[in-house]
Amino acid sequence: MKHIITILFILLCVSAFCQQQEIYDLTFSDTSNFGVAVTGDFKTFCSSYKPFKKIVVLDTTLPWNPTTFWLDDPDFRLPEKIKEYRNDEHHPYNYSFLFKDTALDKLINDSEKIALSKKAAATTSQKIALRGANYQTTHYSDKLSGVYVVASEPIFSSDNHYAFINLYIVCRKKGDEYESASAIVNIVYRKNEYHIWQKIALESFLIL
Repeated sequence: MKHIITILFILLCVSAFCQQQEIYDLTFSDTSNFGVAVTGDFKTFCSSYKPFKKIVVLDTTLPWNPTTFWLDDPDFRLPEKIKEYRNDEHHPYNYSFLFKDTALDKLINDSEKIALSKKAAATTSQKIALRGANYQTTHYSDKLSGVYVVASEPIFSSDNHYAFINLYIVCRKKGDEYESASAIVNIVYRKNEYHIWQKIALESFLIL
């Protein structure tokens, strides 16, 4: 019995790992996901900007912000509250919260959003090793410059029907301590009837 449990555990781990790798590959092999980094404003503030030939991804993941999935304010859907949030550029409603997209909001119920927020709160930085035709991981150092990406680990819904990934795109000039420009990108995938992941939503926020 112990051997059966061990085998099942290994299979589940392998399956989870494969799913994560699939989401990473879908994300980084699709250069349209990085459109915010080729806009005029990003390029203006990023003197190190060069068109993506190979996407550089840090080998340590970014912990999730739980406000991506749920806001603690019980009145966050009221029009007056939304107006208040929009007047505060630092409120997570503006740069993090996914479900201000009403079409996306209707796809996932509130109980699942709260569950996803709890999963997000439990995430920590993890080591990753990725390599594809147009992307690869690299180790962070103070000498790292140019445009690079810090990715979260993918989060999956309880029914394994939806997958989410968060990207932090950074531009840093050589020798500078802080970035010149950055952007946040949130991407949502859904499994279709053939169990193939398809991108259904992308939100990006430019930070200058």
